[in-house]
Amino acid sequence: MSISVSSDRQNRTVHRAHVDEKELHRLVLHAVAGQLGLVPDAANLTTRVFSTTYQEGSLGTSRPRIEVEIIEAHDVEPKA
Repeated sequence: MSISVSSDRQNRTVHRAHVDEKELHRLVLHAVAGQLGLVPDAANLTTRVFSTTYQEGSLGTSRPRIEVEIIEAHDVEPKA
């Protein structure tokens, strides 16, 4: 995992992290798979993660989001 964290302390401590898009996609994939009770690198799974935008409201404000697709093949034995 390559998350860069820096801290600055004066009257308070500020922690800042920078996460590359590829790493963010991996974290989101693991979170979604975990919520489903799946292991994201299992032999019976095919995964796809990508960034996209969608239009929100009548003014069409563009909002970013990450989409995750997990396809579970039922004819393949999962890894032990």
